[in-house]
Amino acid sequence: MIESRPAKLEIAIGVVERGVTFAFMQRANGRWTFPSGKVKPGETPEDAVLREIKEETALDAGIRRKLGMHETDDQIRHYYLCDLKGGRLQMMEPEKFLRSSWYMAQTIIDIVGDRLFPPIRTYFNAQIRQLPTMRMERPCWK
Repeated sequence: MIESRPAKLEIAIGVVERGVTFAFMQRANGRWTFPSGKVKPGETPEDAVLREIKEETALDAGIRRKLGMHETDDQIRHYYLCDLKGGRLQMMEPEKFLRSSWYMAQTIIDIVGDRLFPPIRTYFNAQIRQLPTMRMERPCWK
């Protein structure tokens, strides 16, 4: 007897860039995240990431490139680097999030630590190397 496995949950994650900052949010459970959500039936991950960005942040974005994919036993996560096209960052689902703002790459690395998807860390590190050296203030999340 062949046992059928349920389909893996697909998640689309958008790393929205605005100049030298990125849209980043803190969920009600305390975890930090980029705009993200489930890929609906019949929807592509690319369509899902743009929809989720708009639903969660009110931002209009365009996909620059896919950063990668990470598969676990029960999920497939699609990561996209996105450019801001318009809108003002807003917390559209206040029941799900504590805060949302534009954060610099180093701040996101400091918040997330080892949980940051390696291709995002690689992109952020390249961005950081291009920035002029500046004095860092005490992190706002501590």
